[in-house]
Amino acid sequence: MQAIDLLANSIPQFEANIDDHETIVAAFDKLRVAVSIFDENDCLTYCNTHFRFIFQSFQALDRLIGKSYAELLRCKLDNNEIAGTQVVEDPDAWIAYRMTLRKRPMETPLEERLTDGRWIRINERALDNGGTIRMYTDITATKVNEYRFLSAVEDSRDALAFWDQRDRLIMRNDAFEELFYTPGENLVPGVAFDDVLRVAAEYHFHIEDCQASDWIEARVERHRLPDHREMWRHKDGRWFLVNEHRSRDGGVVTRLSDVTEVKENELAMIERGTTLSGAVHQLEMSKVMFEKQGAEHVNAIEELAIAKTDLESANASRSRFLSIISHELRTPMNAIIGFSEIIKNEMLGPLGTEKYVEYAGDIFTSGQHLLSLINDLLDMSKVEAGKWQLHRSDVNIESLVLSCCRLMSEQAASAEISIEHSFTDIQGPIHIDERAIRQVLLNLLSNALKFTGRCGIVAVTTAIYDNFLTISVADNGVGIQNRDLARVFKPFEQGENNLNRTHEGTGLGLSLCKSLIELHGGTIHLESHEGEGTVVTFVLPLLFDPQADQSAPHSIPLVDSA
Repeated sequence: MQAIDLLANSIPQFEANIDDHETIVAAFDKLRVAVSIFDENDCLTYCNTHFRFIFQSFQALDRLIGKSYAELLRCKLDNNEIAGTQVVEDPDAWIAYRMTLRKRPMETPLEERLTDGRWIRINERALDNGGTIRMYTDITATKVNEYRFLSAVEDSRDALAFWDQRDRLIMRNDAFEELFYTPGENLVPGVAFDDVLRVAAEYHFHIEDCQASDWIEARVERHRLPDHREMWRHKDGRWFLVNEHRSRDGGVVTRLSDVTEVKENELAMIERGTTLSGAVHQLEMSKVMFEKQGAEHVNAIEELAIAKTDLESANASRSRFLSIISHELRTPMNAIIGFSEIIKNEMLGPLGTEKYVEYAGDIFTSGQHLLSLINDLLDMSKVEAGKWQLHRSDVNIESLVLSCCRLMSEQAASAEISIEHSFTDIQGPIHIDERAIRQVLLNLLSNALKFTGRCGIVAVTTAIYDNFLTISVADNGVGIQNRDLARVFKPFEQGENNLNRTHEGTGLGLSLCKSLIELHGGTIHLESHEGEGTVVTFVLPLLFDPQADQSAPHSIPLVDSA
């Protein structure tokens, strides 16, 4: 009972009866992830069962609830549970550093190494009431495989690079970076293969007697073959054997081996008219070298297979987590909303006291808010995990926009805000996922109404230009400060002005909109000036590639530093 009350106090938006709290607490206790909530005074107000066991030092404490964050840190230090040089040399400085992080919750997860060899990933996020919520996940197996794979790649004397299915650089070892190093050019993950070839042709390798563009085009064609090899000559005189093959995940592995000595011997034998037996011996040497490289390729593929297995296991764990949350949270929340609406509207007869109606309305509103938060988290997780599949159909875009405007008309009328709409060159249906685009429009309209003052105007403009559908949602509300524009599409982020803080919100709306638009192959951008209003515009191509309609992974974690 105490844990239920503490959980309700830690998340003030949620108001429900005791049975529903018990259901939620039981759901969290089933997770193989540790969850803790600290109040504004840094004292632990709730933790699930797994939290006590993820750190061995906590098992010796009779009571965790009420302990301060600093006390729990000191408990781990006193039991020699945290590994690291700073912990040994200056534990007080380590605690001070962690307390500093507490004052500004982390944008990225913190990874903590324990003395028993385990690695724990800590995600942290601030709550509206000044407290924080944290999730602790054991990532030991992932770290071991990661170090094993990186060690194998870096220990190779050959230049190695790994590319994804779109020919974008995933990773490369130091030898590859040294070979292609060029001032002013960044060889970072995400760079395109043809951009690397452009640098190679311009600064590093001979391109024979042809134009650089022709050389690059021929190299790209060979790069996309299942397996190929060729010789490249460096401008410093070295020769490199280039081997490329398709990996199991559809990407490409590139290996450049320095064969200068073999090549120079081959050329010398030709010039001296070496006997056939000498040439055969040289070929045998080359064969041994190629067999050795083949064995190294096999090792690299095995390491990639291990990494892929880890990723698949992580995705399976996330799917199980979604299943638990969907059943254990959505079901009781729907009951709360339904029954509170019956009580609020006095469908079964008058309650007798107006306060009961008021309280039922508060329960109904809070329940809808929490259900919206849960739905946003689940939708974002589906997109992140590649579970969201587009279902395109021919949609009348005018009817869709008008329908969304009608749905928001009651909210607009209550705030004395008018919703205007216009259509330009809209002819025939648009082939889109109606549910996804409807959710985008409703999110954008809801944001516009939320941050527009009374008697304001929200305008929806729909047009088609050059085979692109363009929809803009503009308001003359409070706008967004310049320093906040760069992060409005990040999950859990909201504007910093005072009016923004007076409205409820998860900070997931614009992030989810961006993901759904990008799944359609479109783009979305936002323009805003503080005090003048905001315009959000998204553009969708009318012509699309059916094979491109898939949920590509994004860099948004399920629980972002919360």
